[in-house]
Amino acid sequence: IPLNADLGDDHTNSIRAQLRRVSGKWDVNLSADYLDSHSRGGPTHLEAINLSATSTGSLYNKIVSGTAPVPFYSAGLYTGLTAPRDLYDSRYLAGYYETYATNVGYRLRGYGVNLTASYQYSDNLAIKSLTGYRKNTVRYKIDNDQSPLAWNGNVKNEWLPALSQELQLLGTAFDKRLNYLFGLYYYRETPDEINERNFPGEPDGNQQYDNVKTTSLAAFAQLDYSFTERVKLTLGGRYSDDEKDAF
Repeated sequence: IPLNADLGDDHTNSIRAQLRRVSGKWDVNLSADYLDSHSRGGPTHLEAINLSATSTGSLYNKIVSGTAPVPFYSAGLYTGLTAPRDLYDSRYLAGYYETYATNVGYRLRGYGVNLTASYQYSDNLAIKSLTGYRKNTVRYKIDNDQSPLAWNGNVKNEWLPALSQELQLLGTAFDKRLNYLFGLYYYRETPDEINERNFPGEPDGNQQYDNVKTTSLAAFAQLDYSFTERVKLTLGGRYSDDEKDAF
């Protein structure tokens, strides 16, 4: 209420379309989707403040009051930079339907494309390809101190692209008593994340950069053999090799 903002709101728009073509021995299905979702953030409120000697709130107030000088300000390393002046105190305590938090919310945009193509080589043998690509971009804004002061908050930006490819060989044998499936799978994910934190004395922000690349390779198979209409034996196996590189 103090900020005159509709916190806790949710706005989501999405669209999805598919196109299928069947021609001769080919069956091809292409689908695509897009998502746009955003919110001003949750309606959280501040019930108590800890200003003990070891709390971050106490350190913030010491920087503001000048009892804990920060080299960025005192040494004049940044021209025109001045220390914050407002103290963090009980004025920002809020009721259940009130909040003084600023710079909160999220925005998600993403899209995906999927292509499934199968070729019926014969009555007993088919080849199928499944390809998928997805990319999401997310921006989170969090105000941990629940006040309009520019400290103890962070903004997180994420880029999440992923690609997968699967090949399948499907068939029957022995008068269709045996059904088999052999396949290969590949997956690649390369997300990036930048987490920007703020605190007095960090004029350029405290940025944490994370990059985790994931690669997955797999081979799998499944055999189903029907001895009778009521008795069937299923054998299957999968081998996976996963690798993650983080820095």
